[in-house]
Amino acid sequence: MKYRIHVQTESQFSNYGEDLVEIAEATLTHLGAPPGELSLVLSHSEHIRELNLKFRDVDQPTDVLAFKDETEDPDSGMLYFGDVIIAVPIAELQADSAGHSPEEELALLTVHGTLHLLDYDHSEEKNKTEMWEVQSTILRSLGLSVNEPR
Repeated sequence: MKYRIHVQTESQFSNYGEDLVEIAEATLTHLGAPPGELSLVLSHSEHIRELNLKFRDVDQPTDVLAFKDETEDPDSGMLYFGDVIIAVPIAELQADSAGHSPEEELALLTVHGTLHLLDYDHSEEKNKTEMWEVQSTILRSLGLSVNEPR
């Protein structure tokens, strides 16, 4: 097994978790990432607000946070890419606003967060354009036509 994707989810969001494993694996495969592991955490808005405040000094919830790690997992010996935490209630609202399903929004956020673990960034316009293009390519390869934010 080239990639291991661990899913942690609050019970009310458990119906979303397993589909996102394929999305994260496809992202890693598309970019030729070395064998490794990552965790996807599906959570509520308050939890992600707390993380956003603690690690980014922003006291508000956001849709997705990525925490890069790049250490070797002592149990598996594999590279640990890091954690992608998604606020499901925010994803559901964004999906409604964008006119696609919550599952499609969660796919978008999974790709987005995984790209961050692989050093993609959108803080500058040049980098944002590149990241959005890669993100779109991966989503299209999965048969998803998500209305991405610009």
